[in-house]
Amino acid sequence: MMMAPLLSFIILNYGWRTGAAVAGLMIMAVAIPAALPLKRSPEEVGLHPDGRAPSEAYGEASGPGSRIAVERSFSVRQAVRTVHFWLLMACICLRLMVTVALNVHFVPLLVWKGMSEATSAYLLGLFALLSVPLAIGLGWIGDRWSKARLSSICILPIILAMTGMLFSQGEAILYFFPIAFAFVMGTTPLNWALIGDFFGRGSYATLRGIMGIGYGTATFLSPIYAGWIFDRTESYDIVLLTFSIIMALAAFFFAVLSAPQSPPVKS
Repeated sequence: MMMAPLLSFIILNYGWRTGAAVAGLMIMAVAIPAALPLKRSPEEVGLHPDGRAPSEAYGEASGPGSRIAVERSFSVRQAVRTVHFWLLMACICLRLMVTVALNVHFVPLLVWKGMSEATSAYLLGLFALLSVPLAIGLGWIGDRWSKARLSSICILPIILAMTGMLFSQGEAILYFFPIAFAFVMGTTPLNWALIGDFFGRGSYATLRGIMGIGYGTATFLSPIYAGWIFDRTESYDIVLLTFSIIMALAAFFFAVLSAPQSPPVKS
């Protein structure tokens, strides 16, 4: 919310090198000190996940939309042998493939549609502002309803926005775009929480690292693809069409995604 307009002002008035230096100094001043107090787990400091003792958190009956009755604990080998792991990985890779590219091309995309760079930067700030309450609100809903279904539903607005930008020349769709983008980005915590919901905390970091191979490759290629298409056609039409199809696939995969059965307990 604050950084996009601030860096836009600095870049337009003092150049991108100054903007990059200011951004780097702010990361050093804020992000690094903020990371130092982080702990490995709640138990490390004598606490429990969500502030609730295991008997409270996992003693409830499980059912559709309820919290998991027992804490799952898949090994890496057990998790990667399930279709659920690879389907979840596909969902996350497809979503990130589009959202990272849209984030990189956010301002150029709106400028291509006739908006000024300054106004586009302010809409980027609006997107960031909306992402904060949406992430919190969707997280609250996700703790009480299916995270996968919620992720699927929240992809639909960005599909509508991208297809609308393909066929509409009005400004209304350009103002809807950051709102729709904020909805899909607000599901990011839900996506990562699904790894823990499905497979537990014990192998979470390793499983996310394996997924990182897929989404890291996807997010490396998709912004390049978008730029390459625009450089050759001077249009984002093909990009928006491609990304709409990819997001439709992601929405479908999230809709059919379900948790695996708990692994057998070793005696």
